[in-house]
Amino acid sequence: MTVNVKDAPYSAMGDGVTDDTAAIQAALNDHHRIFIPAGIYRIDPSVGLVLRTGSQIVGEGRGATILQALPGGGSIAQLAGYGGGSIIRRSFNPNSTNAYVTDVVLRDFGVVLTHPDNGITTTQIQIGIDLRNITRSIVERVHVGNLAPENGVLTKPKTPNYAYDVQGYGMVIGNISSGVTLPGPDKLKPYAGGEVNTIRNCAVWGAYKLITQDDGDLCPLSAAHATTIDTCDLQAGHHILVQESPYATGNAWRGNTLQAVVKQAGNANSSFLLRVEGYNNQLADGYIEGQDWTGNVPQLDYLLYLGTSSHNNRIALPYFAYASLAAQMVDNGRRNIMTGYEAEPQFTDHDDDPATPPVETSKASFGPAFTLYDGAHAEPWVKFHWDGTQVVIDGGQGASVIRVGVGDYLVNWDKPFRSDDYALSASLNTNSSGHPGSITLGSQTEANARFYTYIDAGGPLAQADPQFLYVSAKNG
Repeated sequence: MTVNVKDAPYSAMGDGVTDDTAAIQAALNDHHRIFIPAGIYRIDPSVGLVLRTGSQIVGEGRGATILQALPGGGSIAQLAGYGGGSIIRRSFNPNSTNAYVTDVVLRDFGVVLTHPDNGITTTQIQIGIDLRNITRSIVERVHVGNLAPENGVLTKPKTPNYAYDVQGYGMVIGNISSGVTLPGPDKLKPYAGGEVNTIRNCAVWGAYKLITQDDGDLCPLSAAHATTIDTCDLQAGHHILVQESPYATGNAWRGNTLQAVVKQAGNANSSFLLRVEGYNNQLADGYIEGQDWTGNVPQLDYLLYLGTSSHNNRIALPYFAYASLAAQMVDNGRRNIMTGYEAEPQFTDHDDDPATPPVETSKASFGPAFTLYDGAHAEPWVKFHWDGTQVVIDGGQGASVIRVGVGDYLVNWDKPFRSDDYALSASLNTNSSGHPGSITLGSQTEANARFYTYIDAGGPLAQADPQFLYVSAKNG
């Protein structure tokens, strides 16, 4: 049965003024599925709307049905302790056992946050949709953030340059680790799920963190496995789409539009468009456009950041562009694989003066295809020969060669490996007379590998230069 929250006995107003928290909560308590028709419903963030297993909240459209937060919220510590500040949440006690909350559906409405419009708060921080410790939920066609949906029932102007719109959290996914045991003789475990959630075709506009999974401040030991974030529109945040703990796996982020990195005013923390710290996750994001300048100040620090705990992740970046020329793509993990197209400089002619060269204004993925392996290595390889006077490079990437002596070559890697246990492959052909050749590895370090080449001309085996030598390296 579906109940309309405007019907008696609930009688929510949806007039943009009345606090409708209690009315909507009463409907949620009495029924599993509630319908919230078009209107603006004010929600008290100190209480929020509390979900239970099977709760479904359905609106009339993300711009038509708006849950607008009243002022208020909590500090980071209060949010981490489940002490209020979330507009939609579950009841959770981190100091006791908790029942599972599963199979929640949120669909076709908007959640608009209310933070101060004249400063950055540390005590009234809000979370739009808090999925911590909720399992198998679906959030679909929902708008969240300090910025209201366009052409909707709520008009809320953005602050200049988003200065005070980059506050709070859009959506939070995470849990209390199943390994946490509370002190005391009963050895209670607060863990109550928090995995296998799906967010699709949603928009998050304007927050400090737009979508954050396994957040380092709110749930640092979290492992919200098997989270799917699909076809979402994420804009105007210090952190756009991030996963911050080493324990989560099996996540799929795909087809999302990621735009407009904006740093929170006065916040010196690095900004991330994509960040992953977990393992065995797959990212295939469809459209990344930085729009990352504010007042001629670059905003984006990391286009992609794979942390030291990350490993065995696969990332495909089919298209990206950004204007913060110093932005980085960093892989500090192990056995991650990234594919895409290299960032090429894009130039703009500002004055139409042939004597003045165009200025580099952005970078975009219009360069050659790349595959980056462990430690942001393109798999280095080189084919070369000695022409009698110098080493001639016949092809390759990420490597250079020095001839130490006859049949003695040092191959240097442009980017050193983290350890000296990477895999090497080497081959050579005969000399010009057709005598067979052989090769031995002289030494191997993080920065280079040394090879000795030999030709068997029927007498004693002697070092000699082959017609060519091929060497490749890859983390094993």
